[in-house]
Amino acid sequence: MVGDIDRSDEGESVFSERRSIVWKSLNVKRILDEDNQTLIYIAHARDVQNGSAKMSISTVPLFQN
Repeated sequence: MVGDIDRSDEGESVFSERRSIVWKSLNVKRILDEDNQTLIYIAHARDVQNGSAKMSISTVPLFQN
């Protein structure tokens, strides 16, 4: 059971934070892969001034009995 998780291809934003007043931001998005019964979390940190970005991907399998 996945509850109220957004099932669109774009997923949903689950966390967003500005790390400083102007320059840095952190966003976490959750995507449901229904075919593989897996949640995918993508964390994206960005330095607005330099345009550099860092990404991290994690998966959580959903097991159904």
